[in-house]
Parts: sequence; C-alpha cells; structure tokens
Amino acid sequence: FHNCDNLVSITLPEGITEIGKNTFYNCYNLTSITIPDNVTSIGEAAFMLCSKLATVNLGQNITEIGPGAFIGCAITSFDIPSNVTEIQNFTFQDSKLLTSVTISENVTSIGEYAFAGCSNLKSITIPASVTEVSANAFANTTGITKITFQHTGATPISIGTGAFKNALGLTEVTLPEGLENIAESMFEGCTEIVK
Repeated sequence: FHNCDNLVSITLPEGITEIGKNTFYNCYNLTSITIPDNVTSIGEAAFMLCSKLATVNLGQNITEIGPGAFIGCAITSFDIPSNVTEIQNFTFQDSKLLTSVTISENVTSIGEYAFAGCSNLKSITIPASVTEVSANAFANTTGITKITFQHTGATPISIGTGAFKNALGLTEVTLPEGLENIAESMFEGCTEIVK
C-alpha cells in the first residue's frame, strides 16, 4: 500500500499477523487504522510519513513496533502496548502533534531519536523497568516541561549523549537513582531547568 494516496482508513482482516516494512509508507491521506489482535508485529517504517494518521487502534498482542514505524504521523497520544519491551530507534520521530505517551512497565529500552522532534510532547514518565535511554531519544522535544524517572536504584540506568538536547521548555527533571554518569550534552540547550 505504500504511496497509496487515496487510502483514507483501513481495518485489517483478522488473519493478518504482521504489518511488514514500509507497508503504508507515505500514505499521506490515511487518517485511521484498526489493527486486529492477531497482529503481533509492526514493521520498520510501516506508517512512516502518514502525515494525517491520527487514530491507531492497536490490537492486544503487539510485541514489536519497528524502527521509524510512526515517523511524521499525526498521532496525538499513544499507549505503548504492554507486551512491547523496546521502543526502537526513530519510532515516533517528528510526530509533531504527539502530546502524551504512556510507556508500559515492561519497556526496558528507548532507542535513538525515538521521540526526537515531537515538539508538542508535554511530559514524560519513564518507568523503573527502563535501563537504557539512547542518544538523542528526546532531542528537540521543545514543548516538554517535565521528565520523571521512576527508578529506585535497584538496577543501573544508562542515558545516552544528547538524550534531552534542546528540550527548550524543560523546567523540571527528576534524575533516576542508579544513574552512573551524566552523558555528554544530555541537557544541552535546556536553559529553563529550575529543578
């Protein structure tokens, strides 16, 4: 279906178990999709540049969302499915209408540029299960004001270079217990932090 510019909405049939790489790439008039419970995997760049895609009804059995799956989409909120353990590189990059994300307590890592450029994301809570926030994961999230880590120090956590670079609106950060070092440029450009 990639580059199918007349596709507006779609409900996938029950027999499908996987949405492959680039399946709906650049379907720029697609506004909504319903993904049935049979689907366990959403492939790399599956909905990349679906710039009007605002509604994604996920099935209950998603275990993997591939790199860049929702780059440049119009999604406003997203709940990471409970069976997903990794938010991969570039997953939501430049989804500029995204205002809220709920990260499940089974997620252990957040990939490079996963939320970079999500300029309307307001706040983020990172659960204790996350042991790695990769480089530039939240870079250029200019609307974000608060970041909360729920870590207790039971396990170490790594936060990569530039993870929150140019989060220009950031005023409050609760750094996690278990953080072993402050990476280079982690908060570069974050001039409004007061707490």
